[in-house]
Amino acid sequence: MLDKKITTAQDLDRYFAKTPQEAHDVATCAIERARRDFDALIKVAPVQRTFDNTARALDIIGARMGNTRDALFVLEMVSPDAALREACHEEVLRMQTFAVDAFSNKELYTAFADYVNGNARQAKLTAEERYFLTE
Repeated sequence: MLDKKITTAQDLDRYFAKTPQEAHDVATCAIERARRDFDALIKVAPVQRTFDNTARALDIIGARMGNTRDALFVLEMVSPDAALREACHEEVLRMQTFAVDAFSNKELYTAFADYVNGNARQAKLTAEERYFLTE
């Protein structure tokens, strides 16, 4: 649903729910994808960790979640449909709750720390990538 590349203004249309059910479906899709992506990130063996499959992957997961949440938040603020505004509000809260729990996951922290304290030390990273690892 939201995985296709945006190349035209019309492509943005799929980011904006038109009904309360669509708001729920979009949020559910984003949460399910994030769960799959978190699971895949966590399963990477420490010796196989790279910036791309650990740090960048984590950043992409957050960005995707943020894009969906932000689209719902915009609708919560501007939609003329009260039911859609309320549904978007509920879905934004649901996504935020999921994100707090997911990004606070001990296994995720361990996976990231394993990379930072392991393979990242010998990796040829840009200054920006090194900065990302410290922040």
